[in-house]
Amino acid sequence: MSIKMVKLISGEEVLCDIETNDETSTLKMPIMLVMQRDDDGRPLGLGMQPWLMLAQEEKPQIVINNNKIVFEYVPRSEIVNQYNEATRSIVTAPANSLDSKGELVL
Repeated sequence: MSIKMVKLISGEEVLCDIETNDETSTLKMPIMLVMQRDDDGRPLGLGMQPWLMLAQEEKPQIVINNNKIVFEYVPRSEIVNQYNEATRSIVTAPANSLDSKGELVL
């Protein structure tokens, strides 16, 4: 497991478990760090959200060409720990788990 922050040529920064070979890299469980704000817009801290929110896979893996990566670095240990906790606890609701009002039915 190699958890890194990856800066893409699109400008996006993605936190992921990355495997790299000569031409491509596989980004596993990619997430973005986002600033959380209160109702008045004041920053509260960093939060994490999936980079590929509409991916069908529960644990997405994306293969990209290495020429799409500007740079990568190892983030601080507390960020790596939060990433590990967040990605370990991802739970997907069953396909028909919402009622007609959009509420979760267990």
